[in-house]
Amino acid sequence: MPPTTKYTNLLFALLPQGPAWPRDEDTELFAFVDALGVELSRIEAKAAELIEEADPRTTDELLDDWERITGLPGDNPNPPTTDDDRRAALAEHLLGLGPPSKPNIEARIDAIGPTGWYSWKDWETFDPFVAGSPAGDSLTQSEWQYTRRLHLESYDYGGPIDLAVEWLLTRIFPAHGVLLIQWIAKDWIASGAVNNYAIDTNLRGTWVAVGVYGSGFNGNRYDLLDGAATIAIPITDTLRATCYDTFNFRWWVFGDGPGATAPAMRFSDDEGLTFPGSVTAFSYVGDLYCCAHNSNGTIVAAGTSGGIQVITANGASITKPTPAGSYSGIFYGAGFAGGLFVLVGTGGEIQTANEFSMSVWTQRAPGGYSGSLRDVHFGNGLWVAVGDSGEIQTSPDGLTWTRRTTTLFTSTAYSVTYAAHHWYTYNASKLWRTKDPTDPNSWEDITTTALARAMVWDGRYLATTRSGLQIS
Repeated sequence: MPPTTKYTNLLFALLPQGPAWPRDEDTELFAFVDALGVELSRIEAKAAELIEEADPRTTDELLDDWERITGLPGDNPNPPTTDDDRRAALAEHLLGLGPPSKPNIEARIDAIGPTGWYSWKDWETFDPFVAGSPAGDSLTQSEWQYTRRLHLESYDYGGPIDLAVEWLLTRIFPAHGVLLIQWIAKDWIASGAVNNYAIDTNLRGTWVAVGVYGSGFNGNRYDLLDGAATIAIPITDTLRATCYDTFNFRWWVFGDGPGATAPAMRFSDDEGLTFPGSVTAFSYVGDLYCCAHNSNGTIVAAGTSGGIQVITANGASITKPTPAGSYSGIFYGAGFAGGLFVLVGTGGEIQTANEFSMSVWTQRAPGGYSGSLRDVHFGNGLWVAVGDSGEIQTSPDGLTWTRRTTTLFTSTAYSVTYAAHHWYTYNASKLWRTKDPTDPNSWEDITTTALARAMVWDGRYLATTRSGLQIS
């Protein structure tokens, strides 16, 4: 075989001449010298690569050493994960992040969050008070003259993206200065043509709202972290309920089936983009209006004719328990907390079942009310049910219920939830909130939009929906 590298020929040129030093390619001497030539070529190539490794924008094998020397990623709450992002962070650290000017800060903020995530409200300065300053100016001296206060609106108010922005801005700002950031919660209002009946969340910035619209789309998926995107869900059934199974990481939707016979019972994966999966109701014909789930993957869906469907094993097992008292009305609302499933419906009906005994349902006295209860929810140690004519009922344990009276509500309350130390309900085209979190009688009108047919709280955001979505 011919010499592998140029170094093979150079090494042979340095050897003595004569029969003891054969140049034939099938000799052991040739194989030995050729191997030395390959190693010398490798060393030459590595020496040439040092030029690339000496530049943080192109380094590869020395990337870890570059980060060790520069102290990166440091306390960055959102450290880069890919090699390209790590090299970019190195270059920024060594070459500078630019001046603390509004254009530069806006450009870098937009690079962290999705488009439109932030809104610049104000850049407040504290100029020193000197001779000739107008009367009424702030008396600022010493370090205050190097202080700036930035007012920013954000969808992720206090979340991980905001923390990444704070970390970046403190690095841009001069070392002798003081940067104060005042975050302002930014409402997200998304459009949608679907007349939504229900909504739920996967607790990670995604909501699915379902209802009826037509043209093959009867639901919307809203994704806050994906640039506040709205995606229509192609489902032809009229949908009345949805819930996210946190045990199996799966969305479920329920409603009216084709021809209003067998109910619609569909499921999707965690993304919630499409709902190709479906299961068949067990021994039940009707429409499903509500659903609830526990932390072990048990889902209860209920609706017309007192129908109840209990779904377990990720949809592989479905049973139809008999409602107590031969109830044949409509179950409109469902909830779960503390091991107890609660269903409410027409005739002031309230029924409960223990999560470990789903075949046994018990009627609870509705506090002397015979109208329709539309929704039920547990929060702050209290069950609250709402319904027609402004009806409100509460229970500390789901077993014993008490009617509450208020003169503010006269129309049907379709939904209720507990969020951020307040109860919320939708009544008479208005969104109401309790003044006192322990008193479901003290309500105030906080209406800013009519998007409140259904609502859900994910621990950070209150999402309300009717023909669109508002996150606040």
